[in-house]
Amino acid sequence: MNISEKIIKFLEKKGVKHIMTITGGHSMHLNDALFRSKIKPVFFHHEQGAAMAAEAYGRISGLGVVLVTAGPGVLNSLNGVSGAWADSSPLIVLSGANYSAEVSYLKKHNMRQVGLQGVNTEAIVTPIVKKYFQVKTGDEIKEAYELATTDRKGPCWLEIPLDVQSKEVK
Repeated sequence: MNISEKIIKFLEKKGVKHIMTITGGHSMHLNDALFRSKIKPVFFHHEQGAAMAAEAYGRISGLGVVLVTAGPGVLNSLNGVSGAWADSSPLIVLSGANYSAEVSYLKKHNMRQVGLQGVNTEAIVTPIVKKYFQVKTGDEIKEAYELATTDRKGPCWLEIPLDVQSKEVK
């Protein structure tokens, strides 16, 4: 099992039935894990619509989940995430990212962008989420789920770099 499968399996066990998504290269292992699960992917033409639908779905079902790729996928989903923040809607955002070393380099040097897909997701989303996680083990999904669905509900963001998505776990 890899970390992507671990995250999707956790959501499946928690009763998630649908994940709003747009497939992308930087979320490829997450996409594969989703397609092999019992969770139904709901495809959109734009990340904004996917995130807004996940926010609305969260109000009805108790948790919305949106899966997007890095860079433009992150930026395009912000309207839905800010709506979840303002309205206290339970939402988990799973986003792909460049390799871990590139993400760390970008943050360390306070860069705006690395390549076509590398944006500083943490700096952009921190003001509109309960908590941002750069996933390293996959266990971060447990805390994100608890935060998103308890007390004053709201969005949590899990950024999962490509090398972490495919990393095997025991």
